[in-house]
Amino acid sequence: HTQSADLYTLAALQLHQRLLSPRTRMVPEEVASSKYRVMGPPAPAWVVWLARAAMIALVTVVGNWIHGLGGVQLSPVPDGKGGNDTGRLFNWHPILMTLAFGVFMAEALLAYQSPIVPGGLLRPMRKKLHYSLHMVALALIVLGVTAAYKSHSLKLPTPIPHFYSPHSFLGLATLVLFSVQFALGLGSYLWPGASQAARTALGPLHKFGGKATWICGLAAMATGLQEKTTFVASGRALAGEGLYSAVVRLPAVAELLIVVLAMCVLFHQVPAAKAQSDGDNGQEAQGLLTSDP
Repeated sequence: HTQSADLYTLAALQLHQRLLSPRTRMVPEEVASSKYRVMGPPAPAWVVWLARAAMIALVTVVGNWIHGLGGVQLSPVPDGKGGNDTGRLFNWHPILMTLAFGVFMAEALLAYQSPIVPGGLLRPMRKKLHYSLHMVALALIVLGVTAAYKSHSLKLPTPIPHFYSPHSFLGLATLVLFSVQFALGLGSYLWPGASQAARTALGPLHKFGGKATWICGLAAMATGLQEKTTFVASGRALAGEGLYSAVVRLPAVAELLIVVLAMCVLFHQVPAAKAQSDGDNGQEAQGLLTSDP
């Protein structure tokens, strides 16, 4: 046993010397220096504030756009000709989906790296925050889908067909992914809970699934904005200078904000730079200087 311990100590000392040798191209102190922190990863503080500014701007832009389309209504409005207008009932759909994917799910993805609660949180509390935000997002998604479905079904004199457009198919795929991801997270990490080994093994898949679902949701948002804008422009016969009106311009601004939001949130998911040695491609150094998430 003594001989084995001596060999282990010798190997550890040799590896330690290699990490401190001039052949190491990047050491932790260098990675953590101020010039590297400015650009990250890990994402500097200004990136998360830019993400939250994009969230606020996105909700503001979509809200103003919906206001210009007549606002919202909880039920169809009779048109006096035997039909009705369900447009204001439908207008809940983009608002609720923007809150779900553009705010609450985005914050859920940031909950571990940059939680919105000031002062920082221990990991168990960040886990609860992460899941709570997803639960709010799920409730908003259900309400948003219900608003769209009812606005189609209650339309008179002829109901509007369901699930016929690329946006609706992309949205349906997002709902399926979200449901699977939500159930996987609930069953594995909250209740009834999987074993530690299973949670560790599922961790990378759960992280990938969350990011993939969110990106699909943002894509559905973008296609939905474009589809609604096309319908409005066609219904109002907009042409020439009319195509530069707010009803067309605001969705374009919203889509740019979606891009900014996606880049800022996903940047927080990028792993930090690791030390790397010329001789071994940094494999041994990475094992000592970094830990699994």
